[in-house]
Amino acid sequence: MSNEEEIPTGGLWSNGDTPKSGWICEGVNDLGSEHQLCQMCGRRWIRFQHIMLHADHAEVLAGRICAGKMEGDLDAATSRERDAKRKARRRDHEEIDVEWRQSEAGNWWAKADDGWRLIVYTDKHNAWRFMFVKGEAQPLWQRPRYGTADEAKTAAARLFALYND
Repeated sequence: MSNEEEIPTGGLWSNGDTPKSGWICEGVNDLGSEHQLCQMCGRRWIRFQHIMLHADHAEVLAGRICAGKMEGDLDAATSRERDAKRKARRRDHEEIDVEWRQSEAGNWWAKADDGWRLIVYTDKHNAWRFMFVKGEAQPLWQRPRYGTADEAKTAAARLFALYND
């Protein structure tokens, strides 16, 4: 049995209240140069977080192997991560050209394609975050926090470019 075929143990896998199957993947986050522990096993450091959802449990950010086991399809998790890695390589080699402007309140904003606006702002903890807004629609928020406005602007522009490929 290869390392990837082993049944995971530890972390949430050992918690009797955590479902072991029936999860669906909402998407994959690329943490870039940062890495975090897989929330499901608590053992593997991951760059690509598979956002796993289950009707009977809170969201779990898992690595590829745990995500594959959770949804019962390791090939699907592998394919998602391969696509995320390909997009990350392409994105890392492109210069993202966005014309940022600063509001009177000190937030940054830029117009993007198709009526979208990228907005970079500080939250109540003085961390930089971003969101995308289109017309009167509900804003699309991004969870990570950044230490500087430039880091948040770069992440916002890259994420926008990634989803508009």
